[in-house]
Amino acid sequence: MEKSTEKAWDVLRDLTDPELPFLTLDDLGMIREIKPNENNLVVTISPTYIGCPAVSVIEENIIHTLKRIGVEATVEKSFSPPWSSDWISENGRKKMEEFGIAPPHSKETCLLYTSPSPRDATLSRMPSSA
Repeated sequence: MEKSTEKAWDVLRDLTDPELPFLTLDDLGMIREIKPNENNLVVTISPTYIGCPAVSVIEENIIHTLKRIGVEATVEKSFSPPWSSDWISENGRKKMEEFGIAPPHSKETCLLYTSPSPRDATLSRMPSSA
């Protein structure tokens, strides 16, 4: 079954997202795990959001792609942890840029701005910009 798992990873790396066909599921970090069970492989995916309309197409594509190489599989969805744009590969970010889509910044490169709480007493001491 280990060979089947390796074969599955190999073919699924090239499977594209139905809504953004220039990106693979691997680019998006959607395929979280492939593991054998008693009768087949279980492919765990993390949809990009809970109501993603492409999930059923992605599931069918995974099952059909694996069936073509003689591997039976089921697909499970995982929402914990929820998918994050941090899971987009560097290659995926480059492809997004090439297609005119601003890739989201990863946590490592993004500086977060948090506004002070209105209850922060220092606000009353801040000089006015008016």
